[in-house]
Amino acid sequence: MENIKNRLHLGTMLRGNSRCVDYLEYIAKNGFESCQFHFWEHLRGMDLPWLSDQIHEKFADHDIIVSALGVYGNPLKGDESAEECLKTWYTLIDSAPLFGTDIVCGFTGRLPGKTIPDSLEIFKKIFIPICEYAGDRDIRIAFENCSMDGTWDDGDWNIAICPEAWELIFESLPFENVGLEWEPGHAILQFADPLKQLKDWMRKIFHIHGKDGSVDKEALALNGISGSKANPIFRLPGYGDTNWKGVIDMLIKSDFSGSIDIEGFHDPVFNKEQEWQGQAFSLEFLKKIREEHIS
Repeated sequence: MENIKNRLHLGTMLRGNSRCVDYLEYIAKNGFESCQFHFWEHLRGMDLPWLSDQIHEKFADHDIIVSALGVYGNPLKGDESAEECLKTWYTLIDSAPLFGTDIVCGFTGRLPGKTIPDSLEIFKKIFIPICEYAGDRDIRIAFENCSMDGTWDDGDWNIAICPEAWELIFESLPFENVGLEWEPGHAILQFADPLKQLKDWMRKIFHIHGKDGSVDKEALALNGISGSKANPIFRLPGYGDTNWKGVIDMLIKSDFSGSIDIEGFHDPVFNKEQEWQGQAFSLEFLKKIREEHIS
């Protein structure tokens, strides 16, 4: 049991800002085993050594790891925000040891309004140096599979939206320290099979977001995807369509070493005052599955 717990951590995610320290004690005292700290587009002035000190102080008496750092922006589009995002990638790579992690995650970015293939040349130009810089420092890079409403032909944020795109990414960046930050919820929202993706791409998955998706099949059969209500929708683990027992079984049998960190603040039911109630349920739901698979 302890060996599996040490290899497969179950935790949560926090936006890396001054307010996140208010949640550290709650996380420490309520059974979370890991936490990813992430930034939208760039650091926005965050003092990373200060944040690291706060985290180590609050987690000192608890067996909690920082699983990954992340920046979610578009470093390819050639404007000021892209430049700040690019700087943040390098800063997080340099800062990862302060937090005790070796994983930095984010979007690939893409050329707005262009196809995925049209973005590959600038992607290689930007990320080959990043990946080499990270590799020299024993840091792994993981690209999230969030579509951000993009498609193969058009989008504003991310190339890494599906396995066909992942093939192009890893052909462009043939480095051992480059992989995926995978989430089954994004597969569900694209009507893809999470277990199929996990089986085929396990070797490249470094970090996992614990977010799920749910398809209203009756509404889909009637309206397709053009109805007035969003379909599918994101849900917390335990309330969506992903076979989490199958996910965790596959991770354990494949000797996966890393974290599933619950990505909250998306569930339409468990939000606002009920956010952490929902996350607490999801944490216990995932823990129970992990325990069943190793008992």
